[in-house]
Amino acid sequence: MFVGGIKEDTDEEHLREYFGQFGKIDEVNIMTEKNSDKRRGFAFVTFDDHDAVDRIVSK
Repeated sequence: MFVGGIKEDTDEEHLREYFGQFGKIDEVNIMTEKNSDKRRGFAFVTFDDHDAVDRIVSK
């Protein structure tokens, strides 16, 4: 699932804590600039079951 508009100081643990309430998370990938570790303001959260995304969208 694409997660946009996240603050630069948002870390993987915070995203796992928030989105974990909707289902089991397989992976969190916070996107960074190629030549630096500067965060780009979006991430991808992958769940083990697509029903978790349905629960998020319906909320």
